[in-house]
Amino acid sequence: MVNGTSKFSGVGVEIQTFSPNAVIFREGKLGVCAYIVTAGEVEISRNVGGKKVVLGVVGKNGLFGEMAPIEDTRRMATAIATRETTCTVIPRHVFEEKMADADVFMGALVRVLINNVRNTTDLLVESEEARAGQHEAA
Repeated sequence: MVNGTSKFSGVGVEIQTFSPNAVIFREGKLGVCAYIVTAGEVEISRNVGGKKVVLGVVGKNGLFGEMAPIEDTRRMATAIATRETTCTVIPRHVFEEKMADADVFMGALVRVLINNVRNTTDLLVESEEARAGQHEAA
């Protein structure tokens, strides 16, 4: 935000405020937008064997939820406001326009980085599942 207006003004971007513990999006749902935290904090987590595993926390100026709209896929995690949180909501068409304007190298780099994050997150979840299985067997 600059002087109370979004840097994405005029392209269908909106500002949303979430109450503490509000679910911003759920794992497995289709992702049609991303978010930039302008105030507050968001917890990103996955369900692993029926238990919540926190993957990270996003604070002011942090971007989250960007992978699903870029790849046109489902959400790989759940995002929950940990306290009153205000976000700039970036719709899919903004990503499509930015990616179309990017040179081929940058577009490919973004997709590779997203794939790496997805693979790393999947490995983390598998590790948590294995650890949970070991505790249950003991």
